[in-house]
Amino acid sequence: RYGLGQQPMLLFVGQMNWKKNIRRVLEAVDSLIRDGREFKLVMAGQGPSEREIQSLSSSMGLNHVVVYTGHISDKRLLEGLYARADLFVFPSLYDNAPMVVREAAALGTPSLLAHGSSAAEVVRDGENGLLARDETRDMAERIAWALDHPAKLREMGMAARQTIPKPWKEVIAD
Repeated sequence: RYGLGQQPMLLFVGQMNWKKNIRRVLEAVDSLIRDGREFKLVMAGQGPSEREIQSLSSSMGLNHVVVYTGHISDKRLLEGLYARADLFVFPSLYDNAPMVVREAAALGTPSLLAHGSSAAEVVRDGENGLLARDETRDMAERIAWALDHPAKLREMGMAARQTIPKPWKEVIAD
């Protein structure tokens, strides 16, 4: 549907808003593309900064790498993107306990989160996901590592599936 082919895929799902630290994702992707890496970044969502984000992406020359889907209301399509993704990138410093990290984990996709963020509290770096400092270079290096180690990434995805999602019985106290 989105012309992703067989290339590795990074996925962001969320509101297209600068507070989600999307600039850091685009800067890391730009750095990796300049190093000759080949992959796709799928950005699923809509929001108040959507046009500005797309404009920045375009000005960085990333149109051949970044796919913007807009809002996805079809649950099966969204689940398919999570399942297809090699790595879910969500470096938000704003969110706490984001549902999207749990959704990715439920489908066996590990997340890359910002070290020290509230969102990162469920991730054990290198075990059930990856953590990066809120720096472009560190984020790019962690993504590069993930792209170079697909088998380890799949193991992390399985660990994420087992450790991050919580059943409703645990969420809602009796």
